[in-house]
Amino acid sequence: MAKQEIREQRKQQALRKKRNQQVLIIIVVVVAVFAAGIFVLPELAKPVVREHPTANANGIGDPNAPVIMEDFSDFSCGHCRDFFLEKEGRIIEDYVETGKVYYIYRTYVNSQVSQLAAEGAYCAADENKFWDFHDAIFNNPGDLQKDYLMRIAEAIGLDTAAFETCLDDSTYRTVVLNDISLGQGYGVQGTPSFIINGKFIEGNQDYEVFVAAIEEALAEAEE
Repeated sequence: MAKQEIREQRKQQALRKKRNQQVLIIIVVVVAVFAAGIFVLPELAKPVVREHPTANANGIGDPNAPVIMEDFSDFSCGHCRDFFLEKEGRIIEDYVETGKVYYIYRTYVNSQVSQLAAEGAYCAADENKFWDFHDAIFNNPGDLQKDYLMRIAEAIGLDTAAFETCLDDSTYRTVVLNDISLGQGYGVQGTPSFIINGKFIEGNQDYEVFVAAIEEALAEAEE
């Protein structure tokens, strides 16, 4: 009876050893895959990019339009994304494309990762794709880390080598910091916030609020 128990114990020990070896092999393979960069990130949804009339860096429309609308926004901000999805396109169609409003997107960042994304937007502007980058990020929410930004850059057809160099060199960090300083001068404390010919609007308000402010500014410009 004792010999049978010993044999059973040895059998169980052998099974445990085999299972441990299998687990170790799996761990080694996973680590090796990550180290080799073989792990494939999920595909981005196809970027939905709007038509932006007379896009010029972070501005769209006619710079000589009677109304200037500045959008202080953050790519990591959920309310900013809601504004993009619900209202930005309507304002562009109703007022920018008709020559009444010049629309400027200002990067008002709230964290280090959104700082990198903001710099990435200006890097994209080097190839006149600031707004493609802006649209792709809001249409494909992500962690805003460098790998994600590189995937966005590739998806919208940027020169990824030049884009990566621009990010690594912090080429547009000062530009982003200037956007923040400008917003602070207006009294911006959170995102999104808007300045329409000097009038301050805070938050993702109803579309009618923006229409009223724009129409008021247009009327004043005609006086």
